[in-house]
Amino acid sequence: YPLRRQFEFPRPAGLKPPVILYLGGITRDRGLEVILRAMPLVRQRYPEAVCELVGPVETGDLGPEFADLKPWLEQGNVRLRGKVPYEQVPAILAGSSVALVPLLPTLNYQKAIPVKLLEYMAAGLPVIGSRFGYIEEIVQRNRCGLLTEPGDADSLARAICSLLEEPGQGLQYGQNGWDAFQQEYTWEKEQSKLL
Repeated sequence: YPLRRQFEFPRPAGLKPPVILYLGGITRDRGLEVILRAMPLVRQRYPEAVCELVGPVETGDLGPEFADLKPWLEQGNVRLRGKVPYEQVPAILAGSSVALVPLLPTLNYQKAIPVKLLEYMAAGLPVIGSRFGYIEEIVQRNRCGLLTEPGDADSLARAICSLLEEPGQGLQYGQNGWDAFQQEYTWEKEQSKLL
């Protein structure tokens, strides 16, 4: 669980151009292929949209159509930021419009709470997550974003476009997530249970 003090910064509102964020190491199982397929669809409606992948990217397990990533990155306006110092993460979160948790339902991810989901909520960002496990449970219970079918690029693109089309709804989802983080998902709350 994240520390509350790491996320004491102003939350974003109506950024132009819209920035779609994935934070953390990314592989096929964490949704790399589905993001690469979804972003060109998003840009048909929102050509100015940018997708930032912040963290190490592992391409060894991608399908053969992704052997050359360059056309996918260009069509989707996807930027590979690579690893960044953790101190830069708050500014990256504050400069984003929508946050992605497009994990595939592997055994590990079915049983885990992704830290990135809690960080997005702490930053007041609307979340788009895969419909399974704790991702689905947390997003539904706290009304902090939208759910998509795991691995479905059309579903992911529709959800991104929906939040870009209705920024007020995105802000409400972000506020709901922020409130839930403050009340339930901080390390300060969790440590008392552990101790």
